Amino acid sequence: MPSRLLAAVLADDLTGANATGALLSALGLRVTVQMEPVPGAGTVPARRGTPPEALVLSTASRLLPPEEAGQAVARAAETVLAERPRLFGKRIDSTLRGNLGAEIDAALKAWQEAWKGDGRRPRALVAAAYPAAGRTVRGGRLYVHGRLLEETEAAAGASTPVGRSDVAGRIAEQCRRPLAVLELEAIRGARVEGLARRLERLAGEAEVLVADAESDEEIDLLAQAVHFLEETGSDRGPFLLVDPGPVLAARARAALEAGRRRPPVLVVAGSVAPLALEQAERVARRLEAPVVHFDVARFLGQPEEYGRRAAAAVGRAVRGVTRRHRLPAVVVRTARRGEDRLDLAPEQALRVARGLGELVGHVASAAALGGLVLTGGEVAAAACRALGASRLEPVDAVEPLAVHARLADGPYRGLSLCTKGGLAGDGESLVRCVRHLAGCP
Repeated sequence: MPSRLLAAVLADDLTGANATGALLSALGLRVTVQMEPVPGAGTVPARRGTPPEALVLSTASRLLPPEEAGQAVARAAETVLAERPRLFGKRIDSTLRGNLGAEIDAALKAWQEAWKGDGRRPRALVAAAYPAAGRTVRGGRLYVHGRLLEETEAAAGASTPVGRSDVAGRIAEQCRRPLAVLELEAIRGARVEGLARRLERLAGEAEVLVADAESDEEIDLLAQAVHFLEETGSDRGPFLLVDPGPVLAARARAALEAGRRRPPVLVVAGSVAPLALEQAERVARRLEAPVVHFDVARFLGQPEEYGRRAAAAVGRAVRGVTRRHRLPAVVVRTARRGEDRLDLAPEQALRVARGLGELVGHVASAAALGGLVLTGGEVAAAACRALGASRLEPVDAVEPLAVHARLADGPYRGLSLCTKGGLAGDGESLVRCVRHLAGCP
């Protein structure tokens, strides 16, 4: 389902719609907040001027009976999904008022229907926390400025009283879909990919995932994990994001930053000379680049099977580079220390070089690369062959014996690479090569 809008959000009242619209507008997006759909219109009413990048629609359904609220959301979802948004959100009240279960159920049903043709079955991620507004969730229970929800004024609201702080319990009052809770201990301090895989496993057990969060950092981590799953093609996504606004905004920010971020440079350190190992280690340390170890002995024992697994691991590392990496790079090395070096016969060394070249070809076919840094002449030649190139176009010298060139033919024509001998340069040479390809000083 190709996207026109970056985000479409349904809110159960106008003030909530406006609040989420403000969060999206703060990202620099053009936002329209729309009242409930015009009866019988079927599509968003015509707009003058530049169309919005985010649409927030109020269903005015908070005070309706549950069945009517669900129907209102179903109609509104049909309206906004006709605009083919990339992200879809259901805005809920920050104190759990309204028809949470009925509206989540209706919105998720519409989102699943929209993706049915792609063989994917989206799930809902509910993050009721809004730390900046004093709303936190711990152990599945909502706290307002440190007090359980049922101990606050919201519990005695005249028109929409809320008698429980249990987020999953509130949803289950009107929604019969399987629920699971992602507790704070699994989120706090987690790595993006690790949290993403935890979400993916939970999504195999339940359709509605309810997440704890007590800080903006945890909200951002949840959004990054969802972004990771969706960008790597998990069949559990794309998620319906259910929250008072901050998770949807953080997910939109991740999408915007991914669009602006340069693809990572892939560094393949084929040489096992001590200097080359030190240069690769400097890239990993200085640029916070993930490192994938290419086990030469295992490759020589099972070249096809291990080669596929190694290429998949590198591909995951390339796709997993996040916005915190100002200068994104991924390092592939064949030894961790000098003592890891194997004494290879020339024929074995050539097989390893070809294996590394094929790895580069597989990764390039599955993920965007900002360039290649290749150490060792045989590795460089094998990588070029795997990329279908027979000619190079030299551009300039990064430093003596480290040359910036472009592929001059083949399907990846124009891709930049740096070639460097394993004994050339100093400890910072590969860092300088990565910076050079990325256009950074």
